[in-house]
Amino acid sequence: MEKSNFNTKLYKCCSKDKEDTRQWPKAVHFKNGFAYASEGHVLVKSSLDNHSVINPDMLEGHSIHRDNFKEIMKFEFAECVDDGVLCKNTDGQIAFYEYMNMNGETIPDFDKVVP
Repeated sequence: MEKSNFNTKLYKCCSKDKEDTRQWPKAVHFKNGFAYASEGHVLVKSSLDNHSVINPDMLEGHSIHRDNFKEIMKFEFAECVDDGVLCKNTDGQIAFYEYMNMNGETIPDFDKVVP
């Protein structure tokens, strides 16, 4: 059975800096059919067509914390729903990861950097 999940380790491009008070560098962001990850110096843009996650259109305008993104990738199936990502394995393991609350923080316009 084919895995239905994110296919690239975008969490590796996010910041691990605990001292940084900004939230956006610590998350993978989704906009216009793309996933964006940046720690402030390097930016990765990946089309959601490259991923096999279920219902990718539900990701629009949301963000997933790097640690949760890493955990989601451990599952066989990841389905995007209104409030987050529902993950399942064929052995019955289930987990739910909520989208990240950005607390009103503005996410940079990544398309200005990488059109």
